[in-house]
Amino acid sequence: MEALRFWGILNDIGKIAIPEYILNKLGPLSSEETEVMKSHPVA
Repeated sequence: MEALRFWGILNDIGKIAIPEYILNKLGPLSSEETEVMKSHPVA
């Protein structure tokens, strides 16, 4: 469980580079927004 908690925190840190409007969007993401989300582990 501790390892899962740790990786969850790292995942959240990776989302810092994602624009807030994408993270908070209520509807479906456009294909461009989806590509931005896919890039967050790389950032």
